[in-house]
Order: sequence, then C-alpha cells, then structure tokens
Amino acid sequence: MSIRRFLLVSILFSMSLVMTIAGFYAYHVSVHEIDEVFDARLAQHTRLIASYAAAEDIVIPSYDESQNWPGHKYENKISFQVWNKQQTLLAESENAGNNPLGPFSDGYHVVAGKHGDEWEVFVRYDAQKERWYMAAESRSIRNELVRGILLAAFFPLLAGVLLTFFLIRLILVRGLLPLAKIAEAVESRQAKDLSVLNFSHVPDEAKVLVNNINGLLDRVRASLERERRFSADAAHEIRTPLAALKLHLENLQSMQLQGDQLSSLVKAQKSCQTIQKLVEQLLVLNRLTPEHFSTTLQPVKLINLCHEVLSQVSDLAQSRQQSLRLDLRDETLTIQGNDAALQIMLRNLLHNAIVYTQVGGDICLAVTVHNGSVILAVKDNGPGIPADERERVFERFYRSGGDSHASGVTGSGLGLAIAREIVLLHGGKMRIEENQSASGSGSSGITVKIQLPA
Repeated sequence: MSIRRFLLVSILFSMSLVMTIAGFYAYHVSVHEIDEVFDARLAQHTRLIASYAAAEDIVIPSYDESQNWPGHKYENKISFQVWNKQQTLLAESENAGNNPLGPFSDGYHVVAGKHGDEWEVFVRYDAQKERWYMAAESRSIRNELVRGILLAAFFPLLAGVLLTFFLIRLILVRGLLPLAKIAEAVESRQAKDLSVLNFSHVPDEAKVLVNNINGLLDRVRASLERERRFSADAAHEIRTPLAALKLHLENLQSMQLQGDQLSSLVKAQKSCQTIQKLVEQLLVLNRLTPEHFSTTLQPVKLINLCHEVLSQVSDLAQSRQQSLRLDLRDETLTIQGNDAALQIMLRNLLHNAIVYTQVGGDICLAVTVHNGSVILAVKDNGPGIPADERERVFERFYRSGGDSHASGVTGSGLGLAIAREIVLLHGGKMRIEENQSASGSGSSGITVKIQLPA
C-alpha cells in the first residue's frame, strides 16, 4: 500500500470513527434533553390544568383541521384528565377518553395507547382539592423531533466528510509530490547511472532520504571504481609474467621432451592459455561501461560482422569436425552498435557452442527480424544446459557443473557474463531456450537468442 493511500484511509477511518462516536453521544444526549424538556412541559401542563379546572364536567375539544381557528396537529397527541378522590372523571380533553390515562400514582409513567403506541403520562394528586390531575403526551412527538434533529445534522455532516475527503486527498497529493518525484527519478534512471540525485526544492523530511540515497550511490560508485581499477591493474600486471611464461613453455617444447615431461608441458601450456584468456576477458569486462559505449556506437552491417566472427572460430570448429553455418537472408540488415564489442559477444557464444558440442556436431548462427527487432540466434545440438541453471550461467565466474564439467572443458565462467553485459549495453535482451528433437520429445541442444533494436 502506498503512503498516500495509507494516510488517506487512516485519516478518513479515524474521522469516521470519531464522528460516529460523537453522533451516538449526541443522539443519546439529545434524547435525554428532549425527554427533560417534554417531561417539564407535562408537569407544567398538569399544574395549569389544576389551576383552571375548578368546575366539573369540563371538556376541551380536540384539534380539527376543518375549523378555522389557529391550532396544531400535535394537539391531538396531547390529552389530560381530572379525577376526584373517588376516581370519578371530572374534566377531560376530547381525545382523552373515559379510561384513566395512567395509574393513580404520583409521578411519570409510560403506558400503552389505544393504537399500540406509547404515551408519557404525568400524574399529580392535589390533597387540598382531593383531585387527580393527569397530562399525557404521545412519545411519537419526541421521536419525530429526535429524527428531525438527527437528519438536519446528518446531511451537513456527510457533506463535510466528503468535502474533507477531497481536501485531504489534494493535500496529500501535494504534500507527497516530492517523494513521487524522487521515486520517478530513481525508477527512470539506468542501472549503470550512479550520479547523485539533484532537486532544486526538497522538503526537510525528504532531504534526509535524498542525502542517504546520494551517499549510497557515492559508496557504490567508489566500490565499483575500485573493483574496475583493481581488475584492470591486475590484468595488466599479469600479462607480462604470462608472456614470459608462455615463452619459456615454447622453449621447453623445442627440447623434445618424452613421457610424463611432455604430458606436464602440454597441461602447463593449456593452463597458460586459460589464464591468458581469463586476463583478456577481465580487460574486456573492465571496459564495458555505459560511458565508454555512448561514444562508440555506429552503424554495424550484420553480414560483415557475422562473417568476421565466423572466420575467427572456423579453425576451432574444423578441428572438432563440426558444421558451422550462417543463416542470414537479408544482407542489408544494419544495427547501431559497437562493432568490437559485438564481435566479442558473438565470438564468446560461438566459442562456447563449439567447445561444449560433441565432435561432429552442428552449430548455426541465424539472423532474423521480428517485430522491429533483430534476432541473433546461436543454435547447437550439444548436451544443453539444465533448465534451473539457464539464468545462473550468466553470472560472473559461474560454470554449470563447476570445475568438473561433464565435457571436460576448462573455463572461467566469464564468457556468457561478458556477452550478456554487451547485449544490455546495446539495449537488448538475451535468453537461452531448449531445442526440441525432430520427434518432438527430448532435448537436442540449446539456442542462445539475442534481441537487439533494429
């Protein structure tokens, strides 16, 4: 959940909870106060009746809309009676009836009316005149008044909540706008862009975040620079003793060694070649930076690129009696890229396909166009790569099976990592797919596919 949504929901929930509690409290207080007012009025009416009901057989007519004198419809919901000590009815309102409105007991009483409704009755006994005075009022009056007050308060309250919702939303959007800009700036930048974040106006609360991000970027940039410098320095320093070692091994080869000595010499030469290749790859990896590539991109004709790389690996394929083919139907295809880097990428992929495919195998370099992208595919019919390792083989220094690979081929685990780095620098994608055998079941090698912008 976003901070804005969390704050909006939390504030609205808190407001609604507080207003609900306040509403219930106001309701109960209103009911209590209304009851107090109406009960006081009943007592007052009873005393007024006692002061005016001196004569017997007094009847007060009920409210009639057809008559022209002023009145109110609630008059029919208010009634009174006067009884003597012998409980004989002396006076009444027209709507009171002949039955006692309530019990002959001083105080307030709630009784059921003729139509099932409730009536509030106040009863008072005058000992001097020996009379009972009863004033009754239907509780529906009170209920209507409470409902009217609640409805009158509810709609302005609801409108206030809705207005508050939109105001809070606008305030949150405006208040969190700097965070949104920071998130957009971080999300839109390239993985290799480690420059600091620059904003002209940053709130105090967001300055800490920006400063921490910039500090992290500085540390990462310094760490990568140290690693790059170390790789370059180490590779350059190793090249000189390697060249000397290779020269000494070549001198030993001319001495016509026999048996174990010759075998040891061959192994030493292979190890020297492996180290030399590793040094070259480290130097290539050190040069793979966006800053370097941004100034070296130019149109590259794919037919020339493929022929050049195939000529570089053809001797190795022939030594393993393998078929090396090129499938490129449109010889005019051109992409924007770094020619030297693309050669390294294709050479690494073809070299891997050749050395890991069995003797007499088949390797094909295919170039096609699909949905506006150029697809370079290196296909072989070798043993393939397990599905759970097809992403890990792109990691630096990772090799499927480790040093004890089933093919017996030695390597450093940098070839595919360098190839993928070059593809990413060209804005492309790289993946490994399993080939299907002619029968449709089982593996028949793999295809490394590179998708580049046309």
